[in-house]
Amino acid sequence: MGAIRWCCLGLLCAALTACSSVPSNPVDNTADTVPAGVLMRLFSPGPVRADWLSENFQQAITADQLTELRDDLAAQLGALEAIEPGEGVWLMTFENGVLPVFLRLNPAGEIDTLWFNPIEPQGPLDADQIRELMAGFDGEVAVLVEREGEVLLAQQADTPLAVGSAFKLTVLQALRAAMAAGDIADDEELELIASRKSLPSGRLQDEADGSRWRVDELARRMIAQSDNTATDMLINRVGRAPLEALAPRNTPFLTTAEAFRLKDPRHAALLARWRNGGEAERRALLGELDGLALPSLSLFAQGPVALDVEWFYSARELCTALEAVGFDPAASANAAQLDRAHWSRVAYKGGSEPGVINQSFLLEDLGGRRSCVVATWNHPDGMVTIPFLNLVSHLARLARTAD
Repeated sequence: MGAIRWCCLGLLCAALTACSSVPSNPVDNTADTVPAGVLMRLFSPGPVRADWLSENFQQAITADQLTELRDDLAAQLGALEAIEPGEGVWLMTFENGVLPVFLRLNPAGEIDTLWFNPIEPQGPLDADQIRELMAGFDGEVAVLVEREGEVLLAQQADTPLAVGSAFKLTVLQALRAAMAAGDIADDEELELIASRKSLPSGRLQDEADGSRWRVDELARRMIAQSDNTATDMLINRVGRAPLEALAPRNTPFLTTAEAFRLKDPRHAALLARWRNGGEAERRALLGELDGLALPSLSLFAQGPVALDVEWFYSARELCTALEAVGFDPAASANAAQLDRAHWSRVAYKGGSEPGVINQSFLLEDLGGRRSCVVATWNHPDGMVTIPFLNLVSHLARLARTAD
């Protein structure tokens, strides 16, 4: 339940040799530990080698999976023309678009973090052309692009779909309402309890049991890092009732750990009861889930798992949630998803698991116009994320350029 691995692909890239063909650009790409050189080597023909990748990275994505993802990108983008430093990212210019990439190397010259941000297309598409693009998507796709209250593009905008960690916008909304009412203070500290820890994304689950964390820091981690443990701590503090009032379709409102446990094949009997039960039965089941072991993350490496155990929102409902939180500091902390040169303010939350991907943005352009851009894709057999990122780029550009 977190940022999908196209957004934070994991971690390493040992000593790389220089590429034999170097695009013309102002960066010295010949050093094997220079980020631009690492990126060039990554996008050279041939498979990604496992010895380029750290142990931590390979826990998130294997060399073969990264090769497949790279090949998907290369097929869409065409020939690599240049690599240049941007604002906090490297801008990889290809024949058919610009790919912003965040790359962090460890002291050994290995990739510590690799982010592929949404592709910036070379030319804008109008609404009809974007609809043609969406027609090529299997499964269900919902999008909504609104600017200053005007709908620029809507498809299945009122259809509830699974949205992964985008549900955390509701947790933030309820938290801010409790703060405004004086029920919770931003400097209130919550204790990290072992039994309440969840699976990644995020890193809070690795912190010491009994450590204490300010509510404002947990909110930042919940949105900016999509930290599942931080999210569950805030759900427990806010309570389910306010969350269910904001998102009644998701009653009872699950924590991430509860969702993971329901998806665990070891708990198949509980999942069957969840599927067949009404609200009262489901609430009773939550008590039985408490304290059960969490599954291994490897469970999700094989494809979609129990996609009916999720959080369901329409694109319009996510726009409403974004407008409610506005440009909240927590929602604005992870603003590298789009090129900030075109936007004065950005609030963002996305979500994913195999078979589910969402990106939701509240945007303010340089002229002060506010837009909401939401896209969700569900496919029971899984999907390739790169076409979806390309779609999101076109939607954001439509919000900025439509007449």
